[in-house]
Amino acid sequence: MRPHIVVLVISSRAVVAVLVGMSLTACALVTSLSGLEATPGADAGPAAAAPTEAGSPGDAPSTDDRRAPPAPDGGSIDASAPPDSTAPSDASAPVDGPAVCTADVYGDPSNCGACGHDCQGGACSAGACGPVTLAVTHGSIGIAIDSTYVYWADNEAGAIEKISKSLTREGTPSTVASGAPTQNVQAVASDGTYIYWTNKTTSGQVRRALPTGAALTTLASNQSQPDWIASNGTTVSWTNQGSNQVMAVAVTSDGGVAPTQLNATGENGTVPAGIAIDAVNVYYATKTTGGGLAESVPLAGGAISQLGSATYVGIAVDNQNVYWTGGASNPSVYQNTKTGSPATEQTIAAGALVCPLAVTSDGTNVYFVDQGTSACGPPGSDAGALYRVPIGGGATLPPPIVAGLNDPQGIAVDGTAIYWVTGGSVGAVMKLAK
Repeated sequence: MRPHIVVLVISSRAVVAVLVGMSLTACALVTSLSGLEATPGADAGPAAAAPTEAGSPGDAPSTDDRRAPPAPDGGSIDASAPPDSTAPSDASAPVDGPAVCTADVYGDPSNCGACGHDCQGGACSAGACGPVTLAVTHGSIGIAIDSTYVYWADNEAGAIEKISKSLTREGTPSTVASGAPTQNVQAVASDGTYIYWTNKTTSGQVRRALPTGAALTTLASNQSQPDWIASNGTTVSWTNQGSNQVMAVAVTSDGGVAPTQLNATGENGTVPAGIAIDAVNVYYATKTTGGGLAESVPLAGGAISQLGSATYVGIAVDNQNVYWTGGASNPSVYQNTKTGSPATEQTIAAGALVCPLAVTSDGTNVYFVDQGTSACGPPGSDAGALYRVPIGGGATLPPPIVAGLNDPQGIAVDGTAIYWVTGGSVGAVMKLAK
């Protein structure tokens, strides 16, 4: 018998095999493999992290970075409207390469935009995840996270609340603390051990508690309008707006030791606001006549360094840089190294912004909320939005990753999701898978 000639032709559409040593009938076997193509598109985005005040490292690279094309509007999800999960006509086409995923990456919330990319309860529309409402709240401003929970203050209920980050739908929050210690709360923070908050009054307090509500302690009293707060696990620091002070005390304090003013000399600002902290410095935003500054001061006190200008609102830090926002008077987002000067200040987001406020970073990207109006998002307005830009920025401002938000406020990020709170008469604690 003459041997049969072997011909192997492989393409993304068909494989034709003629097998040696078999009958002519078997050699005529044709196996067609089609639909092994997918169009690459936008990345779904970049651990447990600290809250806005202390960023977190970037997450691990995706095990499969094949992506679906971006949504027709550039990737935005409108939180004020129901999601549209309608996929393009070829949405069911499996991914090119080994047959490891045949998911609808345009509409499957377990494989949204890429195989294995889970929306964590959000809808998947045109390859982009939508947000999830974790809890309903009222009058909230700040937000914080640890490895398990999201924390915030419901100022209508007069309570510090928490809810599991792992929820994939709206749940019922648990109360950490309530009553007199939780009135007029401005900001909350977490260092993974304690929850901290400020009671913003003319003779306010700074308090802490364990996530269970145990060990409730007043760290400082008679503070003049204590505002934003941050902790690195050893030191807790906050700004006193009424007395132009940046304060600090050990997290182990029982209130018997007076806090230290870090900016006692050389302060160029007049009203401090947002604050961030690392193992060496405290970073804060402060108002000046006609503008604002981003500054830093050592944890032990000492010389104040200016990092940049055009801020009086949010500020954040990661392992690399400091980031801050300009609010309605200067609607941009800025970046500098921790040892930088105003000469090295860098604008990383500008253009279509109106009132960027809360900001955070995970070491790969910078996330911030724009409250959407020149009055910085009054209740009833759905002009707010959530943005993501790479560290260092880009040539143009990308579209928001979530639009239609009502008065978005504090923000936090971890390895898998972004968290924020919206305002209005009925606000919400929200999550978006990265």
